[in-house]
Amino acid sequence: MIARAFAADLPSSRTGSLSAVASRDATRAAAFGAPRAHDSYESLLADDDVDAVYIATPHPLHAEWAIAAAEAGKHVLCEKPLTTSCDAAERVIEAAIDNDVFVMEAFMYRSHPQTEALLMLLEQKIVGEILTVDAVHCFDGGSRLTPDNRLLDPVLGGGAILDVGCYCVSGALLVGGTSRARIVDATARRGVTGVDLEATATLELDRGITATLWCAIDRDRPPALRIHGTAATIVVDTPWLPRGATTIRVIGPGVREAVDIASDRGLYAYEADVVAGAVAARLHEGVPGWDESLATMRVLDEWRDAIA
Repeated sequence: MIARAFAADLPSSRTGSLSAVASRDATRAAAFGAPRAHDSYESLLADDDVDAVYIATPHPLHAEWAIAAAEAGKHVLCEKPLTTSCDAAERVIEAAIDNDVFVMEAFMYRSHPQTEALLMLLEQKIVGEILTVDAVHCFDGGSRLTPDNRLLDPVLGGGAILDVGCYCVSGALLVGGTSRARIVDATARRGVTGVDLEATATLELDRGITATLWCAIDRDRPPALRIHGTAATIVVDTPWLPRGATTIRVIGPGVREAVDIASDRGLYAYEADVVAGAVAARLHEGVPGWDESLATMRVLDEWRDAIA
């Protein structure tokens, strides 16, 4: 599903083109609509016409194939979470360094102009000193929530924390401007397969900032990123999937401002252009950078440990 979404947006990018697709199922690969279809990942990595790969496998396969791609000399855009542990993420980064390639975790909201506008507002200290952050990402998986679906399969990295809680962690660290954070409280509601259907956490950041995180894969709640400060509150209503034109609201005593953000490309097209620009500049990392991805993975490890 996410691979199709990325491919659908790619034509609106300024730089990218879809050269090939690989699947474990040759029939599905052929039906994807790419110029060339490979019936194995190894075959795609040997394709000289492919400069960079987008990895959209289930979470536990990210590290294996990101490392294999790096060793094949391919630049890598890997779906979130980058891996299923901080140790594995470090191995991916080591492979990128050893093979002189680019690797970026695919948090597409980080490449959208809305996030740039948010960071500018924070830099202007429009909210004063940040006190708390609320980050919410929930969806109802509906008919997909069967024991054999990856969302509920513990072997395939199922559960809310890895699937959507990673956005909450990423957003909190971004707003807090820090890679140092620790879980001080966490809860979870588990399903029949044992994975977390819903999870919450309280995260302690630098400068006394506290973040509350809430994620779920079996209930639909409005997404949110709210930053409460001493002077005002910033509200981002579409923080994780900012499609098209969006608005950031600033609310406080005597303050009521709406910041409108225009968009001229698909959400995933922005991400593709960030990758292409970084590769052209011979950079090894993009947005998020490696330190940010490692910090996110450390918190995800700690969150899952806290509910074990």
